[in-house]
Amino acid sequence: MSDWTEIEKLQADFQRTQLSITTQKLSERNCIEILSKLQEMKLLDVLHSMDGKEYLTPKHLAREIRDELYVHGGRVNLVEIQQSLNVDFSHVEAKANEIVKSDRHLQMVCGQMIQSEYLDQLAEDINDTLQSLGQLTIAEISKNYDLPGDFIVPELISRFGKVIDGQIDEVNRDAIFTKSFIARHKARIRGVLSAVTRPMMLSAFITGHDLSLKLLFSIVDELIAEGRIKGQIVGGRSEKSTFLPAIHTQTQNQWIDSFYSQNNYIEYDAVARLGISEPQSYLKRRFGSSKHNMLFLNTLCVGEMLVDRVVASVDETLTDGEWFDITTLLPTSFSEDDCSQLLLHIRQTGKKDKTLVDFQIIAKVYVVNTKFVESCKKYFDGLMKTKANQEAKKASVFALTEDERKEFSNYNAGESSRKADKRDDRRKKAQEGSGSTKRDFGGSGVGSREVKTKGKDKKRLKWKKEQEEMVEKNPKSRQNQDEVLFMDVDEICDVLQKNLLDCPENLLEEIAEQLQKPLQQSFQTMLKSVFLLTTQQHKEKDKTTKETSEKSSSQSDATPSSGIRSRKQFEEEINTMWASARLSAEAIKVFPDNTDTPVSLTKHLLKTICTDLTNIIFLMTAHEFLPAIEIESEMSQEIRLKLLSRFPENVKTPLTQLHNSLNSKTLESFEESLDLASDRNACSFKLKSADKKKDRQFIHTHKISLLNKLETENDPAMALHLCCSIIFQNVTGYMIHTPGKCVPDILNHLSRTIDKEVHSVIQQYLEMIMKLTMEQNKSCKDESEIQSIQSRLSEGLPAIRKLATTKKKSTAS
Repeated sequence: MSDWTEIEKLQADFQRTQLSITTQKLSERNCIEILSKLQEMKLLDVLHSMDGKEYLTPKHLAREIRDELYVHGGRVNLVEIQQSLNVDFSHVEAKANEIVKSDRHLQMVCGQMIQSEYLDQLAEDINDTLQSLGQLTIAEISKNYDLPGDFIVPELISRFGKVIDGQIDEVNRDAIFTKSFIARHKARIRGVLSAVTRPMMLSAFITGHDLSLKLLFSIVDELIAEGRIKGQIVGGRSEKSTFLPAIHTQTQNQWIDSFYSQNNYIEYDAVARLGISEPQSYLKRRFGSSKHNMLFLNTLCVGEMLVDRVVASVDETLTDGEWFDITTLLPTSFSEDDCSQLLLHIRQTGKKDKTLVDFQIIAKVYVVNTKFVESCKKYFDGLMKTKANQEAKKASVFALTEDERKEFSNYNAGESSRKADKRDDRRKKAQEGSGSTKRDFGGSGVGSREVKTKGKDKKRLKWKKEQEEMVEKNPKSRQNQDEVLFMDVDEICDVLQKNLLDCPENLLEEIAEQLQKPLQQSFQTMLKSVFLLTTQQHKEKDKTTKETSEKSSSQSDATPSSGIRSRKQFEEEINTMWASARLSAEAIKVFPDNTDTPVSLTKHLLKTICTDLTNIIFLMTAHEFLPAIEIESEMSQEIRLKLLSRFPENVKTPLTQLHNSLNSKTLESFEESLDLASDRNACSFKLKSADKKKDRQFIHTHKISLLNKLETENDPAMALHLCCSIIFQNVTGYMIHTPGKCVPDILNHLSRTIDKEVHSVIQQYLEMIMKLTMEQNKSCKDESEIQSIQSRLSEGLPAIRKLATTKKKSTAS
């Protein structure tokens, strides 16, 4: 009864409590503030959810994380836990790491919690797949299970023999195999590599027998270590590797040893054909010991016996003979470079041991006694003496001494200075005058064409200065330029060939190249001695001749001896050339000053007709004052300077000015110099004045000469040149003396005065000639195109001739 009474009492208390009125109540906001305050005071350790509506303790969070791991089968991502629990990720990550540290059956991998039970299950799945396939790569496993290979490999290794029935590749550790799979591969590899007798590419072996490249190398290494197969893998561990069986290596070595023992040499190419990739290194390893004493050359190696045989032949040649060809002793497989290397080795060894006399190696294969080369000089003694006498005879007359060079150099400098002063005076006068200029023979003053070549003059002066400096630094340079060549290599070779009938041509060429320099030096020495003797003889002869000439000067116009022109003949030739130059100069005035054509025509006239005229005057003067000297009508600048040095002073000065005027830019300077040279106190010859009737006759004769040349001329370019010259003379009435490069300018000038049809025909012909020249100058010539153009030019040649013979002055403007 007492128990029931207590129950009723409690019931009454509960009823009173329910019916009582609450005096105090906390709001939700107050509760949050209280909890926050307690957390700040570290009296309460709780975490709140992302929305702040729920609180949980760290212990409860750990329990929730473990529950999530269990629900996901032993592997869960921390991001998924955070989304499920709705708690800040940092709290989840920190608590998860804490759990993993405290539990050895848990691991954290790439933001995922993994349980050991999950790894056991994973190993069972991998084992099932492995047993069905026979092999699995770590890359495939990593891809299928989304786990890093560095994590998977140690986990799998720890379960081999327990959960997984297989083994991993010990070399690369990138694949696992079953024992049965390895046994099948081992049997195939053992069978094939035991039977092979030649090198075999592993790529073909793998493809043909469906083998695993990853397992192949470890199995082969194991079989080689066990002695089950004989051989080695070369070329690294890749599909390009090759298995080299021991039987093949033995066969190679036997063949190489046999060939060497029979021939005492072996070629690198022959070794390479056996399949040895680096034959020279292989032979050095096999025969490089002091026992064999082999000599390694460019394309082969040679033994001591063969070297001794060559040494004996060299010794015999140096003792008794003159030369011999080493290729007659050696097999044909020896190249020229090999022969040269072998001979160099023999010579160096002979010098070191002092067992051989020094010899020369010529053309790489010839052993030549040094005395033999020296003895070849005797064949040139007579030729050298003959040529020295001939050259000394000419050189004694025309070779300038250094004093003479300086004399004319100073004269030219003074002459240039005087001309520059004259030009300055003319410019001042032109500026002071009315400004109008009159172009006579050459033209000067303000606006003259000389100003355009100012830059070129500076370049010439700069080049001249550089040449002078070079001569000062190297005095031998001028001497080398003036040296007379005794014989070139081909001429020396011809002489040797006549005297040494049994010598090969290439040997003679090499000997000729060696002899050229010493022969030239000997020739210069002989020439100098003969030159001094001849010069003295000429001076004595000139002195006697001069005395005789002074006595018989009144008879200078008498009939000359046979073969020598009289003074009258010289003067007629001078006036003919002067008329040609004077009338050709009239044609230059037709062209406007603002073009380059007058300059080009003037230079050409000075270099050709005016130069020939100057040479005739020099020749006439030399016949008068130096009759003992034989001089050709064609003279170089060097010969004219030498003649000037021997002329009397009254002749020397005007002729020097005439000589220098050939390098001027105007014909006016040449005309002035020619007048001075013709003076009675100088060369004393008469220049005929202009005669219109004779000039017309001269021009007509010149035209007839051009027409005759055109009729027989078959060269298209020369025919066009003659045609344009004739048409120009027909149209303008002036004879023109022009270089080929000015033909287009002449044609352009004629375009205003000749019919358009005529100009079109000539212009097309000119374009074809220019096109032909361009085609012929190309590196890759088009022969068909060249022949086509030449054919068209030949077909058009009669039309060009016809235009020249029928064209008269046109009234067309």
